[in-house]
Amino acid sequence: MAEARANPLRFGGYDDEFVDKVEDDLICPICHLPLKEAVQTKPCGHRFCRICIEYHITSQETAGEPICCPNCRKKLNREQDIYDDKATDRKILSYTIKCPNSSRSCQWRGELRAKEKHLVSCPHEIVPCTNKSCNVKLERKGLRDHVFKKCDWRTLRCKFCPVSHPALQMEAHQEVCPKLPVTCPQKCGMTILREEVADHKENECALVEISCPYSKLGCQQKGSVNRRIKRE
Repeated sequence: MAEARANPLRFGGYDDEFVDKVEDDLICPICHLPLKEAVQTKPCGHRFCRICIEYHITSQETAGEPICCPNCRKKLNREQDIYDDKATDRKILSYTIKCPNSSRSCQWRGELRAKEKHLVSCPHEIVPCTNKSCNVKLERKGLRDHVFKKCDWRTLRCKFCPVSHPALQMEAHQEVCPKLPVTCPQKCGMTILREEVADHKENECALVEISCPYSKLGCQQKGSVNRRIKRE
């Protein structure tokens, strides 16, 4: 495996776990990682990651220093002395690496150039939940179970009415759902829909007392709904 962790900035090169040691001349002298988007300097033939040499040159320009190769200090012309090294890119991409998720038990190994294609389907890749508003991230292999069975933000349809809500809001919805069956608050033993409670108490509940139709004329007699006081 390449020795590639010396620079704390760790930008530029490939920060992957290579199965075989990467050749020394394929290691960027700036970031100490295998070259990524390799470029070569024209006057001295040194190789660097594109982003690393650009960072180096920008730093020199900002400091008012002459542009030069960080390896041998030869002067460089930014526009004319740095060119793409496609052959080196192809060589590095042919190296075998371990899956970035090997610490999570992924056994895949393949050429560096195939890494992104593998990660699209890697069961151990960390991916976000696809339900809106959910911030959970987990391994792809558990995504389907989470999305449809465990996620607080999965959409559930109420068992009693056609309204849908996120799972975490369903309990609150059922506290007010008009179609939820409830027992009569007067404890008559009947089960009715919540939206029908008022009508039930008014017209059906056997335990609700009603006044005589002539109460306004002074009649004090009361009776149940099932024993309505008949007019004479």
